Amino acid sequence: MILVHPFATPIWLTGLFALLFASRLRRYQALGWCYLVCFTVFFILHGKNYYLAPVYPMLLASGAVMIESAIDGEKIGKRNDGKKNDVMEDISPRRAWLKAAIVIVLLAAGAHLLTVTVPVLSPESFLAYAKHLPFKLPVMEHAHARAALPQWYADQFGWEEIVAETAVAWNRLSLEEREDENCGIFAQDYGQAGAIDFLGRKYGLPRSLSGHQTWWLWGPRGYSGNCMIVLDDSRQRLEQLWDHVEYVGTSADNRYALEKQIEVFVCRGAKFGTLAHLWPQLKRWR
Repeated sequence: MILVHPFATPIWLTGLFALLFASRLRRYQALGWCYLVCFTVFFILHGKNYYLAPVYPMLLASGAVMIESAIDGEKIGKRNDGKKNDVMEDISPRRAWLKAAIVIVLLAAGAHLLTVTVPVLSPESFLAYAKHLPFKLPVMEHAHARAALPQWYADQFGWEEIVAETAVAWNRLSLEEREDENCGIFAQDYGQAGAIDFLGRKYGLPRSLSGHQTWWLWGPRGYSGNCMIVLDDSRQRLEQLWDHVEYVGTSADNRYALEKQIEVFVCRGAKFGTLAHLWPQLKRWR
């Protein structure tokens, strides 16, 4: 309800029931069942609420058609051959104002909730504004429960600090170690890896490596693994894989970020042979 628009709920619910039961939309009944099946699967598997977001436009469309028909009214006319023919006519002009009222209510509520989805306020102003909302903003994941901002805003902070600390580690390397394919940067998740690739250009950082999700498919990119900058891991585990593990520092704190105070290490002297040999295990590293 909150994800789509609270006041749009009657519209898409009407659309869902219309797809399932209305004779007028019977040819599209499969779409209603698609929604129920997808909702059930995501609910059972504990999927995130936004996974189902793309399905709502069809429910809003069918609901809008049925509501508009109800407002306009439906009149049965006759064709010239005497047979009955369904004709949509506005037989209730006194109810025509309902269309404008629905649009006004949706726009007004949308304007009131605009800050929830569009970053038009500063973080401080948003937090103050959120206290006056009529509902609590949803938590996308359990790990985000203690974040100051909702996940979709909090995930926009902290990356600059992580990349800056990674650049400190990169600048500690010798020129030989910084040559192509001599020392790579390993990030624990696609957020960190994407930040290295996007924000690291101004520091001259190479493209990152990661074993997280589909990032793992890109492999070790030709790095041997004998020298590696590693983000967000423990010294104890790293010392099991490299002979020398140097702690560089921790990314500066950003109180709005979900990923913050990330430790950065420089690891040298691989114990595992080559990174290509270790790579199949990195998908489960974290």
